[in-house]
Order: sequence, then structure tokens, then C-alpha cells
Amino acid sequence: MAALLFDFVRACAQPGADFPRAAILASRNDGQFWAAFTNVERQSFMRTVAAAGDLACLEVAVQHCGRSVDGSVMQPSAVLVAAAAAGHVDVCEWLLQAGWEVGSETVLAAVCKAAAAAGHMPVLQLMTGDAHLPVQDAQDLFAVWSAIAHGAFEGGHVHVVAWLYGECGFPNVLPPAPQAAAAAAAAAAAAPAQQRRNYGSRNSSFTTMELAALAAAGGHMQLLEMMMPALQNAAREPVAAAAAAPPPAVAAGSLGIGLELLAKAAYGCTLEVLDRLCDLLQPQLPVMTPRALGMLLSHAAASPTVGRRDKAHFVLARFRAPGAAAKRLMPTFEPQPMHVGKAWDGWQEMARQPGFLQLLQDLAEAGLRRSCVSPAAACAAARAGHVVALAWLEQQAGVGRKGITNRAVLRAAVLGGRSNVLQVRAGYVRCLRALGRWDRVGMTSPGLLSLHPCASQPCSIRAVLTRHALALHT
Repeated sequence: MAALLFDFVRACAQPGADFPRAAILASRNDGQFWAAFTNVERQSFMRTVAAAGDLACLEVAVQHCGRSVDGSVMQPSAVLVAAAAAGHVDVCEWLLQAGWEVGSETVLAAVCKAAAAAGHMPVLQLMTGDAHLPVQDAQDLFAVWSAIAHGAFEGGHVHVVAWLYGECGFPNVLPPAPQAAAAAAAAAAAAPAQQRRNYGSRNSSFTTMELAALAAAGGHMQLLEMMMPALQNAAREPVAAAAAAPPPAVAAGSLGIGLELLAKAAYGCTLEVLDRLCDLLQPQLPVMTPRALGMLLSHAAASPTVGRRDKAHFVLARFRAPGAAAKRLMPTFEPQPMHVGKAWDGWQEMARQPGFLQLLQDLAEAGLRRSCVSPAAACAAARAGHVVALAWLEQQAGVGRKGITNRAVLRAAVLGGRSNVLQVRAGYVRCLRALGRWDRVGMTSPGLLSLHPCASQPCSIRAVLTRHALALHT
């Protein structure tokens, strides 16, 4: 039983492991057993137990893993987030009563966002109560309410959005009926609190489009449909400069919230919804540029929906003028900072989907060969393990021309853990000798972990390739 639990703790970060409740409870008094685990393993184990919602096992986990190897108290935020995301309000209450306080606005926002993204109202009501979010401090903690809104739209939970509006007047994006119902419910529960939590001034056309982009990216078309009247109003209003100002780190390279909304709709929604939003927003969009077209096209082509090919053709037909003008508007797919979500790497995202070779050929047939035959496309193919697509790209450009080099491809294949790419590289050993200073480059990634037995510690790309060279050429 101890061996079973040991293996579980070591591998509990991996999904699908059976939860060994009996073994955990049996080890309650075995301090020596728990002393063998690292801080990372302790954190991962506590998160797993919190997400499982078993209070008895959580007591054991906190008793033995609540402190790091050196005896200091572990950070509780990740454990609270795991419990909130799973909707275990009793686990959250127990952790808070056991002294695992939220501690900061940032942690409270993370816990609330996790609960909102999964639609867990009891956890939200606990965490936004006066004990953790005092009414008198609410005006200074808008970030928490904003995080709830972002989580609710990411998860597509209309009931959370309606409740949130009733609590603080933000965001004002749903039809009046749900808002009135939510306001009535909030008034019956805590009328004084509602009066002092008024974020109505934070509503803006930028906020409406930002939240719509979150819903569109997740394919939450019911929520997006309910937002259409608010989106129509937002499209008619010029976005106020103060409300539209993005974070300084994003402002320099972003393309605007209107384009991002269309891009996220191209990614997560149907062609019909994308068409409607184009009709609504296109008159307000800036002049189309290669970078903007690349962002729209890559979102459509990288879509996990069944109609991604049709959406890609639609984007080209809608935003790329025919004839000579089209030749001047060649999309580019460089990494793109975003208001909504993480930075977008078009080639990496497109390569995640099956049929990458077909996509490349479609782009070439549409007159975009100059855009798709590139070093970035080859590296994305190598990192995703698309051997045939990589061969096609090299046939079109030639290895060593247009920047598609063995060195870059090998590096991408290692970072992606793609042994199938490594096995078919021409001149494999010769390229290995040409890697130069990579001996001294320390790197960690899931790809290295899958290719090298010691990759849990920083190791060099050349060490991984040497191991594979010996295996393939002996």
C-alpha cells in the first residue's frame, strides 16, 4: 500500500491516476514516509487531494505536506485554486479555517476566477463574502470582481454573469430580464452590500468587446448571442480612450479589441456567427494589414471546430481584395500580443491541429505560398511532429534556403519531444556536430523530459540529440 501511495504522489500531476484514499489515510502517522518528497511533489499532491474534495485525506496532506522540506509554510494559493475550480466549498472553508488565508488581492482574484470559470456559485458566494472581501474595501478590490467576470465568460456561465451584475453592477452586457432577476435575488440576500458595491462606471464598449472575445474563444455561442444587443451598442460607440487603454506591455503591439473579437470568433464559433460579427464590426475596423490578416487567418485555421477550413476561406474572401491588391496584402504569422488571453503564435497554434499539410497546401493554392513557406512554419511542423508537412515545406523551399535549416528544425523537434522528426532527419550526425555552443545551453521542457531520462534537471539539447544519435546509428 505504501508503494502504491509513493507512486501516486510522484505521479499525481499526471491525469488519470486512481485516487488511493485508503493508502493516504493509513499513512497519517508515518512522517518518515512523507519526508522523502520534494516541495514540488508536496504541492502537486495537495492540489490533487483538494481537487478530489476528500476532507479526511486533505487533513493528512496538509499535516505532512503543508510545510516545505526546510520547514517553512507552503504557499496555499494553488491548493485553494484547485479546490475552488472543482467546486468544493467545504474544502475551501476548511482550508480557510485551518489558517490558509487568501493573503492578497491577487490570490483572491485567482481563486474566484477559477470558481467562476467552472460555474461554482457556492464558492463565489463564500469568497466574496464580508469575511474575505469586506464591503467597505470593495471599491479598492475591483480586480477581484473583474477576475470573476473574465472567468465566467471563459467558462460561458450565464448564471454567474447575471449574479455578478446583481452584486456590483458589472458587467452590463446581458438583456434586462436576467439582470433584473439577479438584482432582485441580490437585494433579497444583502441589500446594503449591493448599494455599496457599484461598479457601473467600469462598464464600457471596450469591456463589452473584451468579454465577448472571451466567450467567442471558448465557443460559448449562447452567451455570445445574449450579448448581441450590447455588442451592437458597443459597435456604434467610439471606444473611449481611457476605457480602451490596454496594459502598457500589450499596447505597443496589439491590433485592437475589435480585431481580437473577430479573431476569437474565427477560432471558437461557427461560420454563421463569424459572418454576423464581421457585418457588425468591419465598418469600425482599421485598414487591414498583413499582420492583422495573419491573426484572423491563423485563428480560423487553428480552430478546433469542424469548419476551420471554411472559416479560413471566408477570412481570405472577406478581407483580402482580389487582383493586384491581394498580392500586396500577404498575411504574416509572427507571434502577436493580445488583450485577451496569452500571446498568439499563429504557426504554433495552426500546427496543433491535424491536417497541417492540407492547410499549408490550401494556403499555397490561395496564392499565399510566400507566407506559408517559412522557417517559422517548418519549426512549428517539427515541434508538432508533422513529418510529412515538414518534408513538403523543405521541398518547396530547400533546406538551407529561406532560413529553413537543420539546426532550427532539430531544436524545435527536441523542444516538442518529437523523436519521429529526429529519426528522419537527413545528415543527422553531421548536423549534430554542427550544433556548436548548445553543449552549454541549459533547458527544460516537456519535450526534453520525454526524450532524455535526466531531463527533469536542466540539460542541453545536444545531450538529447547525442542520446538519440547513439540509439539510431549503432
